[in-house]
Amino acid sequence: SLFEYSLLEDQRDYFQKLCQKLKEERVDLLIIAGDIFDRSVPASQAVGMLDDLFYHIIQELQIPILAIAGNHDGPTRLS
Repeated sequence: SLFEYSLLEDQRDYFQKLCQKLKEERVDLLIIAGDIFDRSVPASQAVGMLDDLFYHIIQELQIPILAIAGNHDGPTRLS
């Protein structure tokens, strides 16, 4: 959220566009460097959306992900 405005719909829209681009470009590997979340204890909706996104990319698109945690990413959440 940003000043009490939920960004989940914006994130969902971006994720759909990202997946479309990954398919169009026939990407071999997705690298995510830096903060996955903007706080060490993210909202459960954000964690669920990321889980869904990663599942779609890894299982359905068959694209491996290399994610490097940032200083806001708690190891328990990313595991």
